[in-house]
Amino acid sequence: MRPLYLKMTAFGPYREQETIDFSELHPHTLFVIAGPTGAGKTSIFDALSFALFGTGSGEDRQDTRMLRSDFAPDELHTAVELTFSVRGRTIRIFRQMAHIKTGNKTATGEKYELVEVTPEGEVPLVERYTVREINAKLMELVGMTAEQFHQIVMLPQGEFRKFLTSSTDQKELILRKLFRTERFQRMNEFLREKRQQLLNSSQQHRAVLMTLVSQAAGLYPEVETFKQHQINLYQIDDAFTRGMDELKKQQLQATEIEQHAWTHFQVEQKRLQQMEWMQAKRVRLEELVTKHQTLINQQPLMEKGKARLEAAERAQSIAPVYLVYKQMMQKAQLKQEAVQNLKQEAEQVTIQFTEIEKKWKTLQAEEEKRQDLRRAVEKLEDRVKQLEQRDVLLTKERSLAKEKELHDTAVQQMKGELQQMDDRLQFLVEQYQALTAEADGLTELEKARSTLSEQLKQLTHYEQVQRQIDEFSQELLQTAQAEQQAKEEWQQFQKRQANQLAVQLVEHLHDGAPCPVCGATEHPSPAVREEEVSEHRQAELQQKLQQVTTRHMRLTLEFERLQKEAKALEETYPNALEQKENYEQQLTEVTAGIKGLNEKKQQASAYMSEGKPLRQQSHQLKDQMSVREQQLARVTEEWQRLQGQLQSMETAEEESLEDVKQEARKMAASYKQAVDEWQQTDKTYHGVKERFQSVRERLEWEQNQLKQLQEEKEQAVASWEDALQARGFENDSAYTQASLPEAETTRYKEELQSYETMIQQVMTEKGLLEKELEGHEERVPVADQRAFVQEAKATWDTEKEKAQKLQGIYEASERLMNQFAGLKNKMGDTETQLATTTSLYDALRGQNNKKLSFERYMLIAYLEQITEAANQRLQSLSGGQFRLVRSDRQESHGKQSGLQLDVYDGYTGQFRDVKSLSGGEKFHASLSLALGMADVMQEMNGGIQIETMFIDEGFGSLDEESLQKAIDALVQLQRTGRLIGVISHVKELQAAIPAQLRVQKSASGTSSTSFQIG
Repeated sequence: MRPLYLKMTAFGPYREQETIDFSELHPHTLFVIAGPTGAGKTSIFDALSFALFGTGSGEDRQDTRMLRSDFAPDELHTAVELTFSVRGRTIRIFRQMAHIKTGNKTATGEKYELVEVTPEGEVPLVERYTVREINAKLMELVGMTAEQFHQIVMLPQGEFRKFLTSSTDQKELILRKLFRTERFQRMNEFLREKRQQLLNSSQQHRAVLMTLVSQAAGLYPEVETFKQHQINLYQIDDAFTRGMDELKKQQLQATEIEQHAWTHFQVEQKRLQQMEWMQAKRVRLEELVTKHQTLINQQPLMEKGKARLEAAERAQSIAPVYLVYKQMMQKAQLKQEAVQNLKQEAEQVTIQFTEIEKKWKTLQAEEEKRQDLRRAVEKLEDRVKQLEQRDVLLTKERSLAKEKELHDTAVQQMKGELQQMDDRLQFLVEQYQALTAEADGLTELEKARSTLSEQLKQLTHYEQVQRQIDEFSQELLQTAQAEQQAKEEWQQFQKRQANQLAVQLVEHLHDGAPCPVCGATEHPSPAVREEEVSEHRQAELQQKLQQVTTRHMRLTLEFERLQKEAKALEETYPNALEQKENYEQQLTEVTAGIKGLNEKKQQASAYMSEGKPLRQQSHQLKDQMSVREQQLARVTEEWQRLQGQLQSMETAEEESLEDVKQEARKMAASYKQAVDEWQQTDKTYHGVKERFQSVRERLEWEQNQLKQLQEEKEQAVASWEDALQARGFENDSAYTQASLPEAETTRYKEELQSYETMIQQVMTEKGLLEKELEGHEERVPVADQRAFVQEAKATWDTEKEKAQKLQGIYEASERLMNQFAGLKNKMGDTETQLATTTSLYDALRGQNNKKLSFERYMLIAYLEQITEAANQRLQSLSGGQFRLVRSDRQESHGKQSGLQLDVYDGYTGQFRDVKSLSGGEKFHASLSLALGMADVMQEMNGGIQIETMFIDEGFGSLDEESLQKAIDALVQLQRTGRLIGVISHVKELQAAIPAQLRVQKSASGTSSTSFQIG
């Protein structure tokens, strides 16, 4: 992963949007992030980490809310946008943090984007822009988790040296996150939980077993096996089998006894039922005898009812004849009244018809007068319409004449303006064409000027680079000589310093006494005192050597960059320096030609600018004139048509339209009155006439109907008298008294029929019971038989309860036996699984002589690979003095060991704790470990490409020589193609690295960034 662009908005000390374009570093790949304390250097690391993983860069910066700028306006959201390259692909990630605006209760504005930048545009890399999907995709692209990234790519402030001096537990946590060995810990935890579950299951099974044995002891109190404290599964199984067999025998015996008792109970019960049935029949016979006597007593009353029913049936047989007789009498009476009313109505209508007929004939004779009035009205109305039409045409003709004159004037004016515009446009076109033809060569001249300018610019730059190379070459030579001189002076100083120490030892040497340095007892050439050395002189020489070495390194890097640039220019423009004067002369001539053609082009553009609106005005005027001409033609045609209509009309100037209208209204009113009177009279006449005819016809028809009804009435009377005589009735009154309603007749019939049926049923049932009870006598009283039945039932209930109790015990025993068999199988399986799980759990958690778990074994292997890779750089940084080794010393309190680090000192040949290293030595060791981790991670995960490394502080603790070695290590690292960014306040480091990202802090507290090269 290599960053290309970083945009921070309202982030940390950056108030609004701050953009860092890492392409400005080219061709440098090693740069320093410099600036005052609190300016926001570490915030750049935070922004990179927040974009990739949604968190800050260190453990104390995990709360993302603290990343929002305190200077940002309320409406501006905190956001980071990072564009980076990975394995040849360009990726853009955008994260916008939600925050609570003033007046709101909830945070808003959260937004995420993850796209791949391609030549065709941006392509989304996830289906939905959610945190889960984006984080998973980024981890797939980068190939690292946040913990891995912060440990091997971005080394946060204060955490750079943590791994080196951390405890075993802390190293375990760091390595676990790096190499994701938490799966082994999860496996260990899973086995522990599984083992505990199996232990719990085993205990539960034993508790259930105790419960089953206790229940069995209750069922079999005489069996001693179920009362023992030590449970033997095989003895219990055998006791269950023997107990079940004995219970089965007892159950069969009890069932047979219970069946005999049931049979005896059924026999006695049936005998009681028969005795109770015969007793009920005797009671019923007594009831029937009483009921038969009652029915015999009711027989006279039934005879009277029968006679009343016979008379009613005779009356009912002639009821239809009586109904016809009554209806005919009523119809004849009603028809007689209707005929009388029609006679009175006929007299009134005859008088009314005579009067209206006389008036109708009079008005009918005046029809010709009414027609004359109608013709006069129509003639006047026609004349009114003609006069109205004449007035309308005159008004319209005058209006069209005015409109025609206006259109004609406007058309003539437009023709004049259009002619002037056409003349001017013709002149402008001719001038534009002439000037454009002259300026056709301008494009080619501009291309030539651009080419010549670029070539001259590159040649000038090449001269500057050559001059800089010459200057740097001379300066580099002088610096090298100065560095060599400073080193010689420093070496001479160290020799004098050693001599001074030797002189001090000589003062304490004695013949025959061993030397404290070499151990010799003879001292043939003791040291002689030379010039004294001072600490002030030592500081001066150290400072001089450091300054000269730093300057020489910086000049060397810049000299190499200039040589590469000069070589590239020489390959692009070979033999071009000799033609520089020719290029300059050509450029002057081309520039003069372009100036002249530009003037002509500007004049042509001026003509074009004038012509465009003029042409538009001309088109608009032509369109307007066309509309005007069409309107003039239409108005002229309409005006001529009206002139012809007016000429064809008869003129009667002496007639007044209002007088004719008034006369027409009077004539129309007279005609309407005459017509209304005739229509009303005619309508009344025909109505009265129709009514008169109708009344006469109805009267004649009703009289005929009355005559016919009189005849039918006489026939009905004769028929009724014959029917009365035939059925034995003297008159109408006798018939009425005998008649009964239909419901009453039905009731009489039902009562008589019910009486006959009931007496027949009673006699039949009485005879059957007398025959059935004849000769039957009870041997035992019913009460005694009931006692026998109750005794038999009590015996059966007792035996049934015994059998059921034995059945319940047998079923309970069977359930217990089945439960015991299932439990025995479960206990066997559980114990087997428990033994296997315990063995595997003990192996994984380190229950061995070395107290070493499987995860710790894997972490030790990873740590040894890291230290091996780290030692390749540490030996160079320490001048071969130090080498990191893994320590095997045991931890206290039984803790797992194997992750402690020691350092082997090549000067003393001894191992010691890394905590005993000085500040600079710890920095070298920590840097080597970080680089070693990166190498191991990249080697283990083939998809990871670690192209970037950021280091936050740590250089301030180095002396001049160690700092120079650290710089050499960084320079060597950046030559592998990695982008190395270092945050440091050390002036010597800033001076030695030419590429710097400067972070400036304003007086208001906000910050800004800019790259400075050189």
